[in-house]
Amino acid sequence: MLLLVFASFTPPQTNSMVSARLKVQKVSNGKKVVIEADVLYHIDKKEISIHYSYPEEFVFVSNILGETKIYFPRKNEVMLQNNDVLSADTDILFLFFNQNMSEMGLKNLGFELVSSENKENYHITRWVPPHKIENIAEVELVFEDYIPIYTSFISQKHETVSKTYYSDYRYFNDHFIPLQVTEITYLSATDSIVSRKNYSDLKYGTQIRSDLVNFEIPFDAKAIK
Repeated sequence: MLLLVFASFTPPQTNSMVSARLKVQKVSNGKKVVIEADVLYHIDKKEISIHYSYPEEFVFVSNILGETKIYFPRKNEVMLQNNDVLSADTDILFLFFNQNMSEMGLKNLGFELVSSENKENYHITRWVPPHKIENIAEVELVFEDYIPIYTSFISQKHETVSKTYYSDYRYFNDHFIPLQVTEITYLSATDSIVSRKNYSDLKYGTQIRSDLVNFEIPFDAKAIK
């Protein structure tokens, strides 16, 4: 298994890096969870590094192959994983920075475009998975003025499994970026999980904090399962 390389004999190039402050608020069964982190995107290398600071400190690093390291600094331990679901290419902002707004990464996952239509002020595209996926028969992407406003996953029973809304757009570093992403997972007709991601303090190049750019997982970190 290939592993991410975190060290180099030359200083890291920052011209293709973007950082953002991330706050996640998740509500389920009346309980609210808040998560805070700093995110660093290596656009050219197609890697992402998330430095979580609250409620627990750890670092999540992944590339588009799903090769992932999760580092726990207090114990100096690192967990290795390889999972397409954890791929950097599935991160919402990563998709926008790579200008994949028209298909939101679905093409890379093997989804096929089956229809495209205009309805009032919206453009709607529908996609089907390359093979049978549990509880997912179709994905609907809805655009307004060529900008994605939501993605909807639909089951074989024609029920909405989840929806992701993109809002509060900002033009940053030659890209339109949604600073708010709201994900709703429908567990039943009366129960759902709502997760809202708010991005702020976007920076690129030499503006990015040096501790994020220069971070390396220690070579003596203990590997755990």
